[in-house]
Formats: sequence, structure tokens, C-alpha cells
Amino acid sequence: MKQLIFLAALCVTLSGCQTDNPKPYSAHVNRPTPKILITKAYGVGVPLPKQSARPPELVVDVIPAPVFYHFCDDATIVLYAETLRHTLEEKGHGAFGNVLLVSPGAWNLMRPLVGMPRGVIVEVLIVRSIKGLNSSILEGRLTDDVPGIDRIAVALRAMLREDGGYGIRGLRAEEMAKWWVYRTSDIMEPSYVVETKGGYYKFVIGFGSDGKISSIDELNALPDIANGFIVPTKENMQKLTNCSE
Repeated sequence: MKQLIFLAALCVTLSGCQTDNPKPYSAHVNRPTPKILITKAYGVGVPLPKQSARPPELVVDVIPAPVFYHFCDDATIVLYAETLRHTLEEKGHGAFGNVLLVSPGAWNLMRPLVGMPRGVIVEVLIVRSIKGLNSSILEGRLTDDVPGIDRIAVALRAMLREDGGYGIRGLRAEEMAKWWVYRTSDIMEPSYVVETKGGYYKFVIGFGSDGKISSIDELNALPDIANGFIVPTKENMQKLTNCSE
């Protein structure tokens, strides 16, 4: 459904907000993983689900063109927001999966702090004109290095603390529009914005179908691109798929 054209070069290398008496993440890990029900794609002008069982901060009320967005049921969104909060408040691996996509915005911030975990380097070419002029390369990383993912979790928690704590909420229309340029697929729930109280960071954290955190990006570190696009080739997308299996 995504209508943008994408261009990417990838190479494979082997190289809080405190609450009163929060339940530890360990209280959640033995629960059956709820099935993440992905609805049809919603776009601009399409009536959205009621979302009546969500708290106001998790309600998505506007989807801008040309974004396509998939909703989960309200109970799942509330549950995973709670799981994310406990993961951010505690030490350890928490709800992070064993494979994590660190997209360019987050990787720009994380790399000096966490080193170079084993995995796939994703070098994304951002093209700002049809002839490829005025282009730039942003780098991300897809990693299955569990100690490296743990270092990323530590760095994330430190950044949240240093900017005064955080709140968890849904994506806003202007954030979807900015993030859409950098995506190779529709926006899928459960996805959350973790915004620091000082406003310096806006991390976007997504869960995979296994109920684990599978992706992280940071919106403020991404350049604004009015008319740009990115595109991974079929071969390069297969490399990413093979690394995540």
C-alpha cells in the first residue's frame, strides 16, 4: 500500500517516569502473549475506529496523507503501553526482543554510546531530487546481538532520565507525516512515542507480532524532508528478512 519509491544501500557485517509501586516487568513475562490483531489500513478521509477504551494519550485522531496506519484493538494497545513503561523503568532486557531494528534517527544517537553490535548495517540513501542531486546517507542497524541490545536499552533509559523523565503516547499527525518518508511499509500498531519531559527526544518504539520490542527510532534526529524518498532493492530487503528470522 505504501506508494513511495525507495532506494537504499545495505551491507551485511559480522562484526523514567517513576510511578507509585509499579509492578515489575517480571510480573508480565509469564502472561500469554496477546495476539496482535492488525486491522485494515486506514488513510486520510477514512473514518477511524472509536478507540473508546483507550486513555486519551493513546488515541490516534488524525491520519495525514499519504500515510497508511493499522490499528490494534484497544486492550492490546493499553497492555503494551504498560509493558513498555515497565521495561523503561527497570534494568535488564525487559520486553526487548532478540532482534532489534534501530532506525537512523535512533542510531544517530545510540551509536556513540553502544558501539557496533553484530548485525546488518543499513545505509539509507535519501534522494531529494529526481536526478539524485542534493542527497544524503543515513545509517541504521538491524541487530541480533543480545548484549548489544541490552546496551541500547541502557542508553535509552539514560537519555530519558537526563531529559527529565518521559511520557508514553500515540503518534500525532505531524509525526506520522515526518516518519512516513523514512519507512518502507505502513505504520503498524502497537507503536508508541516516548517523549521526554524536556522535549529533546521523541522515540518511536514498536512491538512485533511476538509481543517483543522490535524497532526503535527517534523523530527529532531525523532531518525534515519535504519531497524526498528512500527505496530498498528487493535483494537488500531479503538481507534484512534473513537477518530477522
